[in-house]
Amino acid sequence: MARRLHLLFLAPLLIASSGGDWSSQPAMLRLDSVLDNAGGALEANIRQTGLWRLGGAGAQPGGFSGLAFLDGKLVLLSDKGVLVRAQERFDGAQSHLAVESGPLPGPCGSPPSGVRVDSEALAVSHAGDALLVAMERDHAMCRIPFAAPASSERKAIAAASGWPGNGGVEAMVVLQDGRLALFGGKDDGAGRTPLLIYPNESVGADAAPRRLLYAAPPGYTPADAAQLPDGRILVLNRRYKFPGGYEGVITLLPRIEQTGPGLIEGKVIIRLAGANYAGMALERQQEGVRLWLISDNNAVGRRPSWLLRIDVRDPSQI
Repeated sequence: MARRLHLLFLAPLLIASSGGDWSSQPAMLRLDSVLDNAGGALEANIRQTGLWRLGGAGAQPGGFSGLAFLDGKLVLLSDKGVLVRAQERFDGAQSHLAVESGPLPGPCGSPPSGVRVDSEALAVSHAGDALLVAMERDHAMCRIPFAAPASSERKAIAAASGWPGNGGVEAMVVLQDGRLALFGGKDDGAGRTPLLIYPNESVGADAAPRRLLYAAPPGYTPADAAQLPDGRILVLNRRYKFPGGYEGVITLLPRIEQTGPGLIEGKVIIRLAGANYAGMALERQQEGVRLWLISDNNAVGRRPSWLLRIDVRDPSQI
């Protein structure tokens, strides 16, 4: 019997200037379990193990664009500059998500005059001491230290200065060797989107990223990315197809080496439908990995946000 997953949504979030404490006032929302541990195999090795629809009365978070997994918790990012931190907890036959949320701190949530918040991609720093948030329209990167969120910094991504406003960074992943991969969201007319590989997390004018191109499946553009333990990269891609709506695919890319071809292509391993999946995070398991995906309801309140869970038993077999 499917469990019902309830969401405790805490807002607003007050981020302390030190210690990284998150405090808030609670209100109740609900996540309805649509599918839980009953999914058919996408492959012999890949299984959809959970799907939840965010619901409940009153206002609810939405417009999600990024997702990360940190210390047993999901961290969700909305494109309006709101962070949501969630952890699943169990109470008998029911499970709950305990959630805290609030605006991005400092210059990340309060950009310069005339610049709107358009937070699009989320990652955890290589040292595990900060969140990285990429802003799409003004091509900026925010770094939010856990120990002192009020000291957050916002810097321009110099190498993306020529990208269109609606084609900034859509997907971001910090690689295991400390490099930073940024995927642009606008193709060049031939199905290729820009891919910047930085030697570290510095994206300023003095940084010298390696400039590559990513070839997404026809009609798709990247939305998020994650790295498997063996170094290969998963990319979540999406497209809108009239009249059916949004479709998604997850592609598997080879390891991105320090040198090599300038065009990166992958193979499709998972197909998605029914929602505009925009954020993806990878959770390592004792056996295999778990993928979490969150959908973007485009900030339309009557549309639900979907949380999808996919388990990959043996990543080496995909």
